[in-house]
Amino acid sequence: MGELGAEENKPDLIKLTVKASDGSELAFKVKKTTAMRKIMDSFCDKTGKNSTSVRFMFDGDEIEKDATPESLGLEDGDMIEAKTKQLGGFAY
Repeated sequence: MGELGAEENKPDLIKLTVKASDGSELAFKVKKTTAMRKIMDSFCDKTGKNSTSVRFMFDGDEIEKDATPESLGLEDGDMIEAKTKQLGGFAY
């Protein structure tokens, strides 16, 4: 197991960017097998938002907390949107 073996053991990291409603962005480097919950919680901690008031979206679909970048088909450089949930009101 020479130098080649060490290269194979590197984690498969990708860079994901989370864009908030106000246009600000935070970048994360994560393993493809990391639960999206970790990214969501970290984003909320860093921005001071309550995790129950934010929806995370990719290509128009809401992201489940137990999903992984791999299960969602996310690739290096992809952008996730963090949208504030509407509280109150109603729709016709």
